[in-house]
Amino acid sequence: MVAIPKVVALGLLGLTGILSIVALATTRWYTFSSNGIESYGGLWRFCTSTVGTEVCISLTDIDNLQDESKVNAARGLGVLVILGVPAVALLLILSMREGAGRVLGLLAGGIAFGQVIFQAAAVGSGGSWIKDHLDQYDFGWSFGMATAMVFMYLIIAILTIVASLRG
Repeated sequence: MVAIPKVVALGLLGLTGILSIVALATTRWYTFSSNGIESYGGLWRFCTSTVGTEVCISLTDIDNLQDESKVNAARGLGVLVILGVPAVALLLILSMREGAGRVLGLLAGGIAFGQVIFQAAAVGSGGSWIKDHLDQYDFGWSFGMATAMVFMYLIIAILTIVASLRG
């Protein structure tokens, strides 16, 4: 018999993995406006928009970026979290097989808890970088989505571990 919490965790994992990719890749981690010019950016690009015109530049092309360690940490940790999604999914699927035992499910839950920590660190690094480099800004929806993913991965980890312990 398939454990319903593991199926729910697997569905949430698929959704969370997709949303994590969107949050990591999009240019709405921060926004600010001044004199009719809207500026926004993410971990990879910075964009400026005026009436009907958008210009974007890679963060690696900005000469005065100063310390890139925080944004690089956010990028790397975010990518690690995303790479963990297939591993957790595979372990969850294998743990649902007849006679698989608890170990695979607990391992999936452990990796999912690692994703919680890495995602939180990615959001913290990215947010800290934004705070250090911009005087006036609002956190954008990409940042909010990345933050929400911390809690989604936590729910996945808890569901997976509880279902595995119950057998």
